[in-house]
Amino acid sequence: MSDNDEKGIQKEEKDLGEHEGRTAVVWRKGKYCFACGSNIHFKAEICPKCGVRQQLPKPVKEPGLAAVLSFLFIGLGQIYNGQLAKGFAFMAGLFISFLLGFGGILLLLPGLWLWSILDAYDSAREINQKQQYC
Repeated sequence: MSDNDEKGIQKEEKDLGEHEGRTAVVWRKGKYCFACGSNIHFKAEICPKCGVRQQLPKPVKEPGLAAVLSFLFIGLGQIYNGQLAKGFAFMAGLFISFLLGFGGILLLLPGLWLWSILDAYDSAREINQKQQYC
């Protein structure tokens, strides 16, 4: 019998053989190969027994794509990251800078644009790190 906790530590019950009905609990940090089922190290990319490459989860969000989207249009990278309110807030800032006229475009827009790009990139990385440890 085997149970997994959220950190990848596995609990296995082993029959002690000569002691009828008694089991020992063994804790191992690892995972099971999806092809052959053998217990392997939790960071193993290839199973040492069968040689099959283990599938690693792909990052949920691409930081580069988020930054490019914000480069193309302020707030679009945040929307790609699933941060709708933040994306629309950046777009509202763009609208306000245009309402302020030439001074707003000249003073606010470059800073807002750069902030949007950097925030989209950082937010995508944070989302991926949170996903990795869940």
